[in-house]
Amino acid sequence: MLLTEQNKKLKDLCAYIEMTDTAVRKMYARDSCEMSTLKKIANFFNVSPCFFFEDADNRSVHATHNSIAVGGNANDVNSFRAIQEMINEVAAQRKMTEKALEQVERLVGVIDKLSNQN
Repeated sequence: MLLTEQNKKLKDLCAYIEMTDTAVRKMYARDSCEMSTLKKIANFFNVSPCFFFEDADNRSVHATHNSIAVGGNANDVNSFRAIQEMINEVAAQRKMTEKALEQVERLVGVIDKLSNQN
């Protein structure tokens, strides 16, 4: 385990990722966490988030929505394709959100102009 290998303490990890000891232990037990949490953990240990998906324990990545679960065989190309599909989906959703925000801003401008006319 990285804590032992890097001579770090669980309480320091918990403080760094802003989670309780109990929450971290539950996350570890269910072998799943939020992607943002995974990034914080990787930063704490000074490793890439990809480190956790390498074949050290015949692990693989199962990603859904905003979480990642690890288990099985890391060489499963379909897992990596699923992650890429998720990245593409998030990018498409971001573009749609940006367009919607532009429309809202335009409508607010129209409303402001109409309000100033009265």
